[in-house]
Amino acid sequence: SGWAAGDLLVIVAAAYKIGSSTTGHNTPAGWALLDSYTHNFSSTYQTRVRVFYRIAQSGDSTVTLTSSDGSTGMLSCMLAYRGANAASPFEATSVTSNQSAASSIPYAEIEIGANRVVLQIISNMSAGDVSATPGASWTERIDMWNFVGLSIDERTFSSAGTTPAGNQAKSGSYQWGRMAFAIKPA
Repeated sequence: SGWAAGDLLVIVAAAYKIGSSTTGHNTPAGWALLDSYTHNFSSTYQTRVRVFYRIAQSGDSTVTLTSSDGSTGMLSCMLAYRGANAASPFEATSVTSNQSAASSIPYAEIEIGANRVVLQIISNMSAGDVSATPGASWTERIDMWNFVGLSIDERTFSSAGTTPAGNQAKSGSYQWGRMAFAIKPA
C-alpha cells in the first residue's frame, strides 16, 4: 500500500459538470476538508477541486469518494507523507479560482517554515489531453486528464521564507485554478 499508520494521507479530487453549481466530492467519513477551489471551461462546465486529509490509522484500507450533485466526470489521487506533524499538518494554504486561459501557470508564492514539503495543485479543463511540465527544481508527482487536467508538483525547502516564483507549463491554454500548501514536519 505504500503508507503506514501515522502518515499524512492527502486526497486531491476533481469533479466537473455542465453548469455552474458543482459542489464536487463529498468529504469521506473520517477525513477533513483542507480547502477547495473552482474554475470554468467557457461558460459550459464548472470544475471543483477539493483536498481532503487524515492521519492514517492502523486498520485503514480503502476510501470511497462520492458526489451527489450530478457531476459528469471525476478524477482523484491519494498521496502519503511520512513524518508530518499529526496535530497540525499544514501551513500557508493559498487558493486561486477561475483564472483566465493561460499556458504558463504561476506557482503560488507562500511563506513557509524550515524543512517543508510544498505542493502546487493545478487544474484546467480542456476538450483534449493537456500535459504539464513542472517548473525548474520542482518534481511532478501527478499529471492526469479526464476532461479536467490535474497536476501536482512538489518541492522540499530546507530554509524558511517565501517560496520562489516559478511556473508550470501546459501544452495548451485554458482556464485554470490552483491550490498550494506546505506540509509541516513533526
